[in-house]
Amino acid sequence: MRLINTVTGTLEEFHGSNTPRYAILSHTWEDDEVTFQDMCRGSHLGRRGYVKITMTCRKALESGLEYAWVDTCCIDKTSSAELSEAINSMFRWYRRASICYAFLSDFAPSGPIESELGLSRWFTRGWTLQELIAPKEVIFFDQDWNVRGVKTGLVEHLATITGINGGILSQKQDLSSIPVARRMSWPAKRKTTRLEDEAYCLLGIFDVNMPLLYGEEEKAFRRLQHEIIASTPDLSIFAWCLPSGPHAPTTRSAPRTYCGILADSPAAFLECVDMLKVPHHTWRDVSVCSIGIKTNIQILREIIPATQGTRYILPVDCIRNERQGLLGVRLRKVGPHEYVRENPWALLDSACKLYSMVVMPRYLLTALPSEYIDGSASRPRISREVLFQKRNHVLQMSAPTGFNILDTWPSGIFDGEDQIFFLSAGLVNRDVCAIKFGLNVKAGGSQRHKPSEFDFMFFAVGWASLDLSDLQCTVVDWDKYVDQLTAVESTIREWHETSKEVVETLQYYEIPKSPTVVFKSSPKTTRSVVVSFEPVMVCDESVCRRPFWRIKFSFEIMEGKRAPTPSRGRWTSE
Repeated sequence: MRLINTVTGTLEEFHGSNTPRYAILSHTWEDDEVTFQDMCRGSHLGRRGYVKITMTCRKALESGLEYAWVDTCCIDKTSSAELSEAINSMFRWYRRASICYAFLSDFAPSGPIESELGLSRWFTRGWTLQELIAPKEVIFFDQDWNVRGVKTGLVEHLATITGINGGILSQKQDLSSIPVARRMSWPAKRKTTRLEDEAYCLLGIFDVNMPLLYGEEEKAFRRLQHEIIASTPDLSIFAWCLPSGPHAPTTRSAPRTYCGILADSPAAFLECVDMLKVPHHTWRDVSVCSIGIKTNIQILREIIPATQGTRYILPVDCIRNERQGLLGVRLRKVGPHEYVRENPWALLDSACKLYSMVVMPRYLLTALPSEYIDGSASRPRISREVLFQKRNHVLQMSAPTGFNILDTWPSGIFDGEDQIFFLSAGLVNRDVCAIKFGLNVKAGGSQRHKPSEFDFMFFAVGWASLDLSDLQCTVVDWDKYVDQLTAVESTIREWHETSKEVVETLQYYEIPKSPTVVFKSSPKTTRSVVVSFEPVMVCDESVCRRPFWRIKFSFEIMEGKRAPTPSRGRWTSE
């Protein structure tokens, strides 16, 4: 660390524990600042920026300190290695300082603290955020270097100006106790000269380190989020919300929009200033991978009453106040176990009835392919087309009330919202799927009879083809064939088999090929419940841009001998 000797005015190098007590300056950059090179060449004298340096040294001497640090001249910014080290160490340097002098160059001597302190440009800059939080004590000076107050005596007023918790400003509360989203709200209105510095000025706030790559622009903020995710399981990092603007949907009929799971800038966290952490499961497995964020978090699902479909919600482990439910963000499935953020203009209060999904690896995409990005909105990157990038072939289920989905295979290519299995163009030979239904129906002859549940499996092979002769389907009584179905499931569960191999497996275990399945309602009645299906070719561009098969299920309660005997067809594997 390079410090200014307050007596001689020269620069001296210190390392590790040898660093002496020092004062540190916080200010906004102006024209004609004195650089490290100016100090080395002796061209700093008489420069307007040198006044700040001399005043800092003078105030330090008055406080009994022999050294001071000023960023303009103590960092050799021509050295990328030194600049990177300095920025990654900056928060610690401010925290270790004996005192911090905040010079507000636009705060007039006559300006009252109560009404005009918060108007200073110092409160709008990104770098000064950590310079307010990190030091034990901050003394505020006006443009004539008059003392106008100290941080410890202005905690309540500073909290109102900045939105930062009083406990953080007084250092009675640890930064790690504040949700990531709430910490991100503090710089939401602040600006930096370089776009990359939106991220670099926050390294200390989140206790992370990362290399500096000037020229990467908004990618720096994404890298910052990656580092935060790698260092903490706090899911509130996904709790950002875009302000209403020209691209926000205004009606329920507006096209649905999707984007990556990460925010583009701190501004997206503006509304997170009041967020509170809530207890959560200690297991929060989240990591960065090549396509986005890999997680085993238990995603929640919400039942759509009209269709009995499922919408997906990612809980973010925070609330706005104690009377609201846990907050979440809406997800949309776009690929095998792959999800994107839906409607980034809103957070969900998940106080409604939700159900947990099976814990398994899932992927939250952080960036959308450029060809699917709406060119009218470069920031944020919004897409309406990404939903269809892997939906070249679709098989949709359509079942009446009473049918409940108990299991799907392969689960990765099943979208519960549209109740479809889907494939991309390169996987046509894997157009096989199975779904386990439970049918709740009151099949007795009296209202006093309780509903019965009948479980059955539906298999479909060859559904990527638009030729009906290629589509092979069946419904099978689960209880009657449970041993064979369990064996089939264990054999093909991982979805590595082609449609030909799956058909051969069904043949091997003698799974019947039938369009109907008949259940005896109970031993005490002659009634039967008959479940059947019909494939229908449909065109629905909200689901898929190509025609696809929709399997329409139905059931009927029949008396006595009216119940049909299920026919058995032949599986063909050619």
